Amino acid sequence: CFPGDALAAICQVLAQEYSVRGGGVPDLLVWRRKGQFGEVMFVEVKSENDRLSDTQRLWIHVLSGAGVRVELCNAVAREVRVAGS
Repeated sequence: CFPGDALAAICQVLAQEYSVRGGGVPDLLVWRRKGQFGEVMFVEVKSENDRLSDTQRLWIHVLSGAGVRVELCNAVAREVRVAGS
């Protein structure tokens, strides 16, 4: 699913800068069966008023630079429910 270069890039960032780069990894890892190995992509989910942090931007840069597909998903709430109401 992951090219070896992509996995190496992820491990390198985590190993070198874990204290400041341990967070910011995209919210979802999406995988589907396709062909012999399947397809994988990361998805960062943001609400209407949310913005990417510098760490999130770094991860998107590292992943996409290593050939991993990364998508930004803007979530919009159509209805808000309060639990117990």
